[in-house]
Amino acid sequence: MPASGLVVSNRRAEEFIESCASCSAQIDSEARESYVIYQDQQTGTYHQMFYPDEQATLEKIKLTNKYNLGGVAVWALGYDGKTILNPLEKYKNSFE
Repeated sequence: MPASGLVVSNRRAEEFIESCASCSAQIDSEARESYVIYQDQQTGTYHQMFYPDEQATLEKIKLTNKYNLGGVAVWALGYDGKTILNPLEKYKNSFE
């Protein structure tokens, strides 16, 4: 992909994918992060968008447990979509 970028929240990514008939999310096997490749209908340019989602959160928890790390951090609360924080409930309860 050409070198350019922007930040997209989980909520915005979910809304975009729901409205894009030709988009299908994939998971990068190395980064374990979801992404979608789509073509801009106005310019014909292809874009690749990486975004956090529920599966990515689960992968972070697995990594934290595997290496016995101190925890999982989440930033930009309020930008979350429908499911990204779901895995954290069970993770949080494991410490209580």
